[in-house]
Amino acid sequence: MAAERLLDASPPPGCEPVEPAPRPTTGRRRPAPDHESDQPVPADGPQTTGRRRQAARPDDDRAATTDDPPATAGRRRAPEPDADEAPDTDQPRRGRRRATDTGGERPVGTSGTGRSVARARSEARTAKVPARSTDDEPDSAVTRRGRARAEPEGSDERLRADHIDETLTRLTAAHAGLILGLHDRDEEDDDDAEAEADTARPKAPPAVRVGRYAVASVALLLVLVAGLGWVGRTRLDGALTPVAAVDVAPDGVLDAAAQTGDENVLLLATDSGGSAGATTRANTVTVVHRDARSDHSVAVTLPPDLEITRPPCERWDATASAYLDQTVPAEPRTTLDSAYAVGGPRCATRAAQQVTGLAITRFVAVDLAATSALVEAVGGVQVCVERPVLDSVLGPIVTNAGTGPLNGARAAALVRAADVHDEPAGGAALVQRQERVLGAALERALSPSALLHPGRVGGLLPALGTAVVSTGTGVADLLALSTGLGEVRTVPTEPQPNSRGNREVREADAQALFAAVRTDAPLPAQDRTPVTATAPTDVTADVLNASGRDGLAAEVAGTLGDLGFRTGEVRNAGQAALDTVVRYSPDRADQAQLLAGAVPSASAVPDPGTTGVLQLVLGRSFDGTVRASAAPDAAQETPATPAVTCG
Repeated sequence: MAAERLLDASPPPGCEPVEPAPRPTTGRRRPAPDHESDQPVPADGPQTTGRRRQAARPDDDRAATTDDPPATAGRRRAPEPDADEAPDTDQPRRGRRRATDTGGERPVGTSGTGRSVARARSEARTAKVPARSTDDEPDSAVTRRGRARAEPEGSDERLRADHIDETLTRLTAAHAGLILGLHDRDEEDDDDAEAEADTARPKAPPAVRVGRYAVASVALLLVLVAGLGWVGRTRLDGALTPVAAVDVAPDGVLDAAAQTGDENVLLLATDSGGSAGATTRANTVTVVHRDARSDHSVAVTLPPDLEITRPPCERWDATASAYLDQTVPAEPRTTLDSAYAVGGPRCATRAAQQVTGLAITRFVAVDLAATSALVEAVGGVQVCVERPVLDSVLGPIVTNAGTGPLNGARAAALVRAADVHDEPAGGAALVQRQERVLGAALERALSPSALLHPGRVGGLLPALGTAVVSTGTGVADLLALSTGLGEVRTVPTEPQPNSRGNREVREADAQALFAAVRTDAPLPAQDRTPVTATAPTDVTADVLNASGRDGLAAEVAGTLGDLGFRTGEVRNAGQAALDTVVRYSPDRADQAQLLAGAVPSASAVPDPGTTGVLQLVLGRSFDGTVRASAAPDAAQETPATPAVTCG
């Protein structure tokens, strides 16, 4: 029989049987598939035992009941359709077809048998829904007669029919489920799978969830901190005054090929005196060379009063930090610091290139007059000194060697102390002190506590704006420069100034030093020339009478001449004064000390921002005493060994 063949045949690949839906307790069976209807059915009742006939359609129920009552033996009537659902007479036939019957590509929106997906889903639901109970549907006469005739056939035949019905139900459900699973996933199955996945996923313990929230909060905090730090540093960089300086002709540059890739920074410490309109001159001049191959740094200091021939330059307005449309002619036998005073950064760059032969790549000028405001803005600094700083003009500044705190006033005095007891000549120690103070202030300015505090950053902006003039150098670059000078060397000069009060370079020794720096060769031995004491014959001073007594200037000038001092101008001062003072520029500090010793009633007063100045001003306090100065101690001729070592 066809039903038995379907029972014995193995399902096609991928169409394994699935569990049938629960059977109703009434014993009613589902309609058999249509593939049985193709077999001829005998008219007599006994031949139909154990075989299923084609289920009667709803519109043929009456005919099947009245015309052929005996043929209903051993059959099960299909459940009648619901009242609100239209009957689908083609459903049994569509349910038995297989996907391979199409013979080609199936249309879009249909199952593998050519049926629409919607109808395939309907078939799947029909296969899963059990038959209605007799309580929901009234028994018809045909049903009662069919059940009455089927019962006498025996329990074996009934069990066999049940097996066939179960197998057909399984095949129908498996066939419908296979088509839907391959081509159009059922939304209900997706929802069930997602619900099962959510149920299977374990929930994190409370401690783990708290840890995740903490990590997310820390990450967000780090992003905010980095953003605030970036904004603060950008504001500080923008406060620096940019200037053009290195766009000059390479006059005097030597060994240009050997300097390819090297960095040469011209670093000036200027002093405007803190007053508007004052002439800003260089206090110290340093060229910092950094080798591109070995990353080795060396700094060479040049005396501000070094005698040079200044090239023609554009005139510079220090107040506006701008160049004027004027040209200053070249001038021989003038000082190095005058190049910046009249021609600004460009003229200073050209002058430094002529002296050293180094190609200047960057320029930085720091005004010492802004040191106090800068240090106060960062709340003070910690600075290390190798020996006590006891200046003969400014007095005691740092009494103990080592690292100690400095406020704005003491920091400003420390960067100007040019006549320190037991300190080597040449200005190298002064340059180191200046860079240490600047580096300490910038380090505080770039600290997280400062960058993350908008008020502190805002307080630093005015001080930085007036303190630093540079060619595109940021605050971090300036900090690296001030803390990475490397070995500091002083250009070799003659022991005493010339008759014009200017320092002169010892050509042979200076050229050997500059050549080694340019070619990155080993540096020559440090100049160990003993420091000689200043003699009265090395001092040339102007004598001015501000006491109101006639002829006093000429009288004192004659006495000084008898002691070996040389005098320049001898005249009356422009206005009377009470105090007797020795006014001098920083480059004449040693001569001022000797002259003040010859006139006990005079006090030494520095004149920052000037050069080549040494004047004896006789006020009403002058007591008439002029005597020979005491010879300097031998200990002053040799610098003392540093008490501590500063990194």
